[in-house]
Amino acid sequence: LIRPGISHIDEDGKVHFLGTTAAADDDISSMPLKPDAIIFATGYRYDYPFLPEGGFVAKDGFKMRRLYLRMLYADDPSLVFLQVPTMTLSPIMLIEYQARWYAQYV
Repeated sequence: LIRPGISHIDEDGKVHFLGTTAAADDDISSMPLKPDAIIFATGYRYDYPFLPEGGFVAKDGFKMRRLYLRMLYADDPSLVFLQVPTMTLSPIMLIEYQARWYAQYV
């Protein structure tokens, strides 16, 4: 199961998640779980210190904004970001397709 951040873990190993409350018995999405293992897939934040602040990276660093096809910066199409992560393709395939598309675009 993929869940939001962990609020806390009880002494008996039950995991409670952020943004959930005690719910009805039939609402499994908000119930604490006692998993066999916990995998923290935390991702990463976008950071481009060599570019001017503001505009295309959200303040929390987790989102890219104003990217056409998740690649071209709308305010300056000469600024290209290949392989902004997505869940639809493997990274290698994504870079390959984006590079081919961009080569034709330029």
